[in-house]
This record gives sequence, structure tokens and C-alpha cells, in this order.
Amino acid sequence: MVATTLNSYSIQPIVLSTGETLDITNSGTLDVSGTAAVYAGVGTTGVVISNQGSLIDTNTSTGTGGVLLEAGGSVTNEAGAVISGEIGVKISGTTADTAILVNAGTIESSAGTSGTAVSFGHVNADLIVDPGARFIGSVEATAFYITSGSATITLANTLDLASASSAGVVEIGTLSGIGSEFVNFNSFTEDAGASWLLEGSNTVSGLGIALGANATLSIDQGATLNSTGSYAIYAGTAASGVVVSNAGTITASGNFAYGVFLRDGGSVTNQAGASISGGFSGVGF
Repeated sequence: MVATTLNSYSIQPIVLSTGETLDITNSGTLDVSGTAAVYAGVGTTGVVISNQGSLIDTNTSTGTGGVLLEAGGSVTNEAGAVISGEIGVKISGTTADTAILVNAGTIESSAGTSGTAVSFGHVNADLIVDPGARFIGSVEATAFYITSGSATITLANTLDLASASSAGVVEIGTLSGIGSEFVNFNSFTEDAGASWLLEGSNTVSGLGIALGANATLSIDQGATLNSTGSYAIYAGTAASGVVVSNAGTITASGNFAYGVFLRDGGSVTNQAGASISGGFSGVGF
């Protein structure tokens, strides 16, 4: 492990070796203008980064980034921390490489909302979003790629809404733009005990957003959650105590689809003016 205390406005990037762990333990700033503030090249597998500071690459050339990992890896951006670059975080590699990003702070593109905050290459992406996380720019996974032998490889990309609490009080996370700002994810989960509010327009697939036990998911007034799969919101047999509160529109368009389906029971509140619909039924238990 490399435990690093950053001096503000350092100018040297950090280059990692295979299996190395980088733990940035203070709120200092690494400010560079190059390929990346933190970099691990092709073949450099198993790197782990935990950031409590500011990792900034001011180079605006295409393909540069605050954190650039070319053979997978794990990145945790703690609450209050910042990662910024032309692409904030870029993780590429192969399907055999781990690609995990946990964000409780801010990850941003230097191009702002028109840029790319996070890019996952030919990897199975696991994006874990904590309440309070901010992404400035799009968050893009790769749906599939074609090998040199003309085989099509479909990738498994998960968007996970995490649970967090402060002084024993569950924090409520807010998210919008699933399917438009968060692109090419095909599995959606909300952790046990988590509480999230969806705003704006959101589109999911498959089982929709799968809730853990005692999770709460609210749809804001005027917001939409549309599913092209079997459910928009789903809770399995081990997920009791879930709460769904809808002030917007929940729709699942499949022929045998449910807008909300809770296998182990729970609570569904559909507020005045809101709607829940599915190809088969709006709500099922």
C-alpha cells in the first residue's frame, strides 16, 4: 500500500504498478497537465485507489483524465473528494479485469455537463453511487464490443444505489438521468436499508431497479421511471420491508410486465395525480 499525503498544487502525476494500492489520506490537491493525475497503464492490473483529496488533470486533450486505468481497477472517491479531467475517471481493459467505481464525492469532466465524467471501456462495470455523490458530465459504460474474431461480447454493467447514514439517520440520495446521463447499464440495484429519490426521466431494463430489504425508493413529482423489461421496480423473496412512494409516472412496457412487483410484500403509495402501469399489471405482490 502507498499512503500518500498530497501537498496542494503538486505537479507530478502518480503512476501505479501492478497490484498497488494508493490511499490519499488528506484533502490536498494533485494538479497536473498530462495524461492523467493518477495513471496505470496497459497490463497494470489489480490497482486500488482511495481518494480523500482532489485529483485534477488540466489537460483538455481527448482521452486524458483525472484517473486513467487501462487494465481495470478499483476507485473509491470519498465524500468531499474531487476527481476532475477531460474525462474524470476512465477505466478500460478486458472482461477479465475488475472495474469498480465508488463515488461519494464529485467526479467531473472539465468540459462540464457536455463532457464525460466517467467512461468504462471493454469491462464489466460496477458503479456504486453513495448519497451525496455528484457527476458533472455523462457516465458511460460499454454495452458490447466485437472481437478481432468477429464475436460479439455483451457486457454486464451494474448501477448500484448505496446506503449511507450519518449519526444514525439514513441519508437520502437523489439521482436522475438513468438511461440518458447514465448510459449502457443493464442491471440496477438499491442496497438494503437505502433511501433514494429519482428525479427527471429514467429508463431501465430487465428486472428494473431491484430493491434490497427495507429499502425506500421514491419517484419525484413530474419524474418518470420507464422499463423496457419485466419490471420497473422489483423486490425479491428475501427483500421484505421495502417502501415505494410514487408522485410521478412508473411504466413497464412488456406484455407480461409489472410497474412494481414486491415478492415479499411491502408498501406502495401512489400519490394523487401519479400513475403506475405495466403490460400485465401496475402493482403486484
